[in-house]
Amino acid sequence: MPSNQSITPINTPTRCPNHCTDDEAKSLHELIPEYLRHGKTMEVLKDVVDRVERLYKTEVETAEKYKRDPRSPGLIAEALGDYLDWDAMMAVQSRGEDVMVVQRRVDWAKWVASAAKIKLFHEPNHTCGSMHRQVRVAMERVEGHS
Repeated sequence: MPSNQSITPINTPTRCPNHCTDDEAKSLHELIPEYLRHGKTMEVLKDVVDRVERLYKTEVETAEKYKRDPRSPGLIAEALGDYLDWDAMMAVQSRGEDVMVVQRRVDWAKWVASAAKIKLFHEPNHTCGSMHRQVRVAMERVEGHS
């Protein structure tokens, strides 16, 4: 690449036109239940967003193979939330998972589906980075304006 061109570093917050407005992000942020805003539950959020990103990557590969359009990250996140909600009882009763961990996972998955629908994040790319990065940057921006 010629020396007079530069690439925006991936850690620079973007104002990508594909993202929701700060007001929309703030409204979504306010929907986060208080018990999800602290401690290890943020790790659960990261895990859910990373899972959506892996599922989206698989969806894109499958869509290319069958020459069709991939489902959006929002539809994938919604399907994941529905699945985790459906699987919650089995997770607790049959696999012995902690009920609060399971509930946090379900609640974050539903929040992530809402976040995807309003375009808090979109498919990963060089400009905006991973889905998790997009969520983190948006939340940092919103929390900085609170």
